[in-house]
Amino acid sequence: LALNDKRSQRASKYGLTPRQLQVLQLIGAGKSNKDIARELNLAEGTVKIHVAAIYQTLHVNSRVEAVETARRFGFIADGNAVATDGDI
Repeated sequence: LALNDKRSQRASKYGLTPRQLQVLQLIGAGKSNKDIARELNLAEGTVKIHVAAIYQTLHVNSRVEAVETARRFGFIADGNAVATDGDI
């Protein structure tokens, strides 16, 4: 995944790592943790750790809230589906 520099800088300002931003973008694209793990060549448990860190950093409790917050702050583009499959 190529990250937009401006979005990456904004996300970094709020405490997200580049990898967390990648995970957040994939959540915004409607991917499950399993799909994200496969795409980024990570263990699913590692993705869950990233998702939990994203929630904590953005002060949210769900994937939908995380994506809405990221869109509001300009970390990710509008218009993508959000996976709400219960994955943390």
